[in-house]
Amino acid sequence: MSTGLFFDKLLTAYLSRGMMLYTAILLVLCAVVFFNRKTPKKRRIFCGAVVTYCILYFVVVFVLGFLFSSNHESAPPALVSADSVVYAEVREMQKENAKEVTLYPNENPAHEELVSALASALNAMPPCENEEAYDKNAAIYDIVFEFENGLACNATICENLTHVQPDGLFETTEELIAVCETALTSPDAILDVVSYMKSVSASDFKEPKEYGNVNDLELADALNGAVEHLMSGDDVPSAFADQWSIRWAFLEGDPTGVTNKDLYLRISCGLTENVVQVGVHKGRQGNSAFFEDATLYQLVRHSRDYEEIIDTDAYEQFKSILDKQMDDTFALMSDNPGKFTGYELTRFHKILEFEDGTEGTFVELYNFDYALLTDSPEDVGWAGGMYLDGDLRVQGFNGGGQFAVKYQDEKVVSTAFMGNDFFYDDAFSDEDKDWAQEHILSALLIGEVSGVPLTADQIERANEALASVIRDKQDNIIGVNPISCFFTSLYDDVRELDFEEFLRYCPGDGSQETSAEFEALKSVDVWPFDWVETPEKMPVPIHKYPAKYIDSILNEYAGITTKDLDTSRVAYLEEYDAYYNYTSDFGPGMFTCTRGVIDGDIVTLYNESTSRTTILILKNSGAGYKISSFQSVER
Repeated sequence: MSTGLFFDKLLTAYLSRGMMLYTAILLVLCAVVFFNRKTPKKRRIFCGAVVTYCILYFVVVFVLGFLFSSNHESAPPALVSADSVVYAEVREMQKENAKEVTLYPNENPAHEELVSALASALNAMPPCENEEAYDKNAAIYDIVFEFENGLACNATICENLTHVQPDGLFETTEELIAVCETALTSPDAILDVVSYMKSVSASDFKEPKEYGNVNDLELADALNGAVEHLMSGDDVPSAFADQWSIRWAFLEGDPTGVTNKDLYLRISCGLTENVVQVGVHKGRQGNSAFFEDATLYQLVRHSRDYEEIIDTDAYEQFKSILDKQMDDTFALMSDNPGKFTGYELTRFHKILEFEDGTEGTFVELYNFDYALLTDSPEDVGWAGGMYLDGDLRVQGFNGGGQFAVKYQDEKVVSTAFMGNDFFYDDAFSDEDKDWAQEHILSALLIGEVSGVPLTADQIERANEALASVIRDKQDNIIGVNPISCFFTSLYDDVRELDFEEFLRYCPGDGSQETSAEFEALKSVDVWPFDWVETPEKMPVPIHKYPAKYIDSILNEYAGITTKDLDTSRVAYLEEYDAYYNYTSDFGPGMFTCTRGVIDGDIVTLYNESTSRTTILILKNSGAGYKISSFQSVER
């Protein structure tokens, strides 16, 4: 180690905050001893010398601090290490046509030189104490450096000062502003975009099906032609609002997930006729330029448009339902600053028909879309999935998309507007088509059912009949209502109910098993207690249900018998014609009706919560209303 370097380190330690604190404590202690008259003379002389030294030490520190304050040139430590910069963004803040340039030093030698120049200029500036002079509103440029360790440094250049976080304020220099202006006016930012646009071909696009109704050949031709209409900075609109875009035109990488290795184009346009912004992005690097080109503009503007097919006969059949949906949306949007003037149907035609497995029942699915009309598209307040179509109409409202209809014996029994998270496509795989059909059927379960809504009195009487338990006049539970057995499993057809669950909490008729029956049960495959020696040693009670008794319950409430069900999982002794199970707890099935609809011979009862809807369907077969199905769907 050289003598000079050793002396510098020694001086740094001597003038450090730690040394100042130690000296201050020493000064106080020695002063206390010095002014104590009982202290021996020699000790007072020593402490007086120490006090004098400490005072001189602080005088020297003060003088040095004054002489070498921030008003004088000094060499501050490096704030930005150019070698560790992953990328730097330079943004112009105050000009009307503000620009942004992303410098990527690891991939572009020219960018590496600019980052080094910026780092050098920042590191060379002396510190400034006048923090009040920093005015965020006077910002000219904003520079952000991100380093390999994930940390970032932000520098804002103002009219009089440069602010670098977190190290304080720095006086601006002509060199630094010149470097930033060089970066912002560098032709690289435009040439990169133009070169990609010139060279792109249809085969370069990785996911052309993601571009709406625009095909890869149309997009490539339009981009090739637009390079001749590059706009200068003065011609670019001061307020460019992105209304339509092709956001991910992948040229390199995996379209299923954006990474730093992906290269893609982002093409967007707004209400300013024929002005298109084209950006080239790779990871965090991104450059863009503006072009005035009618072909590319119209292509992007109409990229989400679809063929407007309307089956007028089908529309007339469901006109009241569809018009109500459009009327409700129009009323809901009455306060929108876009000042909607009306609405129009844009699409309604059948795209799918299938049977749901029940005789005489089938389902139709229609494409259904509509648009609200406005004379002020620039004022529309956007929310949810709303978007402006190519004809300046607003679409993307609830209820739009697809509409399902369920028929029973050629009669409409249920309709449903499919949710925004669902859209059926003929290109679906067989597996996806099966999923789609199940989704449609679930939606129809909780959709609008034709018929007359039940009155509050009718709902109350229904709930009395459906109650799971029987109570006395004092509201004490005195028994289980046999109908509760039908609410212990879910089924599309009552013949598919889970018989084991049906019997689990079924009230008995008082029948008791004999010792002979107990021994006979040990030979039944589904009886799990073949190891128990006597009925008294059973861990849970045994319940006996004569088949005739169970058949009477099934027939009374559903018009079926045990012969219509799969009873194989329940122990049965043919010689006694009885079923046997074992339970010791109490948990009957439950259903409470919150609304209902009656349509001819069909009554549909609903129990609706915030998360699920349970549906009980009853049908009048001539011998009264019988349970037909019991289903539950997530809302």
